[in-house]
Amino acid sequence: MATIEPHLRTLVEDYLSWLRARITLKALPGIGGGWFALTTPYLDKHNDFIEIYLKEDGDQILMSDDGYTFDELETSGCSINTAKRRELLAQSLKVFGITEKDGALTSRSGKDEFPVRKHLFLQGLLAIGDMMYLSSPTVTSVFKEDVEHWLEEQDIRFAPTIKLTGRSGFDHVFDFLIPKSRLQPERLLKVFTKPDRERAEGMVFSWVDTREARLRETQAYAILNDAEPVPPAVIGALRAYEIIPVPWGTREDYKDKLAA
Repeated sequence: MATIEPHLRTLVEDYLSWLRARITLKALPGIGGGWFALTTPYLDKHNDFIEIYLKEDGDQILMSDDGYTFDELETSGCSINTAKRRELLAQSLKVFGITEKDGALTSRSGKDEFPVRKHLFLQGLLAIGDMMYLSSPTVTSVFKEDVEHWLEEQDIRFAPTIKLTGRSGFDHVFDFLIPKSRLQPERLLKVFTKPDRERAEGMVFSWVDTREARLRETQAYAILNDAEPVPPAVIGALRAYEIIPVPWGTREDYKDKLAA
């Protein structure tokens, strides 16, 4: 098993403190029914903070995005009405424990498990919302789909959408796992359709929180959509925690290590 250095344990605690300090909760009396808006530190494509809506329902808590995620996909011209995109959506919904009804994404949680379920719900909204960021301004394809096709074309063995439980008790989702071989260690891949600070910090937390439970030589890769310039701070943050950044335009440079 890998061991975690004290400064990496501190990072996990610092990240959780950062989240707590930037989350706000307010009542929504105007819509009735006991709904609350929880504002998170994560940004959507308009650089607005993502909100989720909460309501107590007996001994459970109902979480909803009020249809915002799908509305943004549609207005951005990213229809999910293709077989492959519906497959990717269904996969995400299942992994994150999210239900879709009439365009709204929802999840339910017991009060004791709410922190973990809320964490997964927010991860799911980010993953589904990221479908709007295309791998090229002129090609209407989903970036994660492009990555999967490339892995298949290169005969790279992988398992899609892996959920791992970290030391904190939170579950973390990685997009692909490439198993250990005679030449290379196990590799975890995370796809960044919008490489930004918040998502980089999220992957750092996921990696540090889960690596202790993985094989000793497990490596982490971040596949970065570079249709627009990737901020140097994102590259630096990933490298600082031993995550290998792979801008999409340089993917051929990493093909042998991933295929071995």
